[in-house]
Amino acid sequence: MKVGVEKVRVVIGDTDTAPRDGGMRASRMTYVAGNAMVQACDQLCEIMLGQAARILECGAGEVEFDGERFSLRQDPGQQVPLRRVVAQATEPLQVMVYEDYRYPEEVSYICAQVAEVEVDPETGAVKLHRFVTAHDVGTIINPTAHQGQIDGATVMGVGQGLMEEIVIDQGRVTNSNLGDYKLPCAADLFELKTVLVPSGGGVGPHNAKPIGEFANNAPPAAIANAIADAVGVRLFELPLKAEKIYQLLKANGPMD
Repeated sequence: MKVGVEKVRVVIGDTDTAPRDGGMRASRMTYVAGNAMVQACDQLCEIMLGQAARILECGAGEVEFDGERFSLRQDPGQQVPLRRVVAQATEPLQVMVYEDYRYPEEVSYICAQVAEVEVDPETGAVKLHRFVTAHDVGTIINPTAHQGQIDGATVMGVGQGLMEEIVIDQGRVTNSNLGDYKLPCAADLFELKTVLVPSGGGVGPHNAKPIGEFANNAPPAAIANAIADAVGVRLFELPLKAEKIYQLLKANGPMD
């Protein structure tokens, strides 16, 4: 008796063989790639329904799949397990999906942020103590990655608000390295509190909503509002540097 041996061939993709990918950023992973994955699974299921129908000697429309086995709708006793369908497939079970996804105009997502700062009125120096970021969310499929997007985006927004600045002199960038172009580091971190408010309306897989870019837009405005509340001066240019605050405090006189 001959025993068949199934071979598994693993292909490592590279830029010559793999289709172009926009990368894992913004809302391109769970939100967009997730929708493509759902489409691919649907197409793969249709192929396997056809293969199962061949084994069960019926039409594909007469077969249903429960996640483990294929069976006849009218006679559930006639069934075939998933592993047998895969093993006896007469065509490769391979699907490639290209999705052209357009962000629905009628869908909106909400993010609200509040900063708690300490401002030295003698120097204008700002210390960010606490930051609260609240998000309208749908189904969170990967909690760790979801929170990581929020944490990273918030810190990016704080960096934009308090320290990141390109200095140009006669058309030349003078702070062309990370020694002069300041970015937030571990020593600059603050207490970060995340509030998740579940709601419906997600158009991603399982009612998922995007999270990638929402936390990094509002931190500069939240910090500017906190500074105005603390010392009564309003800044409209980034970064919110100590010398700008000091000059406004000096020009406006002492606070009441």
